[in-house]
Amino acid sequence: AIDQQGPINYCKPSIIQNNGYIYISGRDYKFRPIVVVNAYQLNPAAVDDYFRATVFANEYIIENMFLPGQVESWNTIYDLGSIGLTDIPMSGIKKVASDLSANYSGRLAKMFIVNAPTSVSILWKVASGFLSDVTKDKIKLDEKADITKYNICDKNQVEVKYGGTQPNITQFW
Repeated sequence: AIDQQGPINYCKPSIIQNNGYIYISGRDYKFRPIVVVNAYQLNPAAVDDYFRATVFANEYIIENMFLPGQVESWNTIYDLGSIGLTDIPMSGIKKVASDLSANYSGRLAKMFIVNAPTSVSILWKVASGFLSDVTKDKIKLDEKADITKYNICDKNQVEVKYGGTQPNITQFW
């Protein structure tokens, strides 16, 4: 999916390098990468650019962080940034999520939805009733943004803002 000119030309570098929409922060106890997605930064007017940035990050992980010939997965911290339910760019998130699930099916180990407003927590309680136990086990909703309580990794692999001891990342790639 990445063109011959190189992966950084596949998407707008500013989305990857400058604003931290998506980046890798560490690894869990099984050496799976921990990917941070700051969903509140998604601009609905530029969904294709954000989708390409996500594809770039995913392909980078597959090419450089996974063992060749092995089926591997990643963990995702999906930060909603405490934005209100009406401010969440749902159409953009749906498009990106739909396209990613079609292309990277089976790659998700765990997803931590953090800094979620109470309204999202209520919606999750309703929606989770329709999901399989396997899917519900993969997705954790946390209003406080402390993923270390799930005991998937050492605290030094998680940024302070997500309950770990790693300094918050400011240079993303």
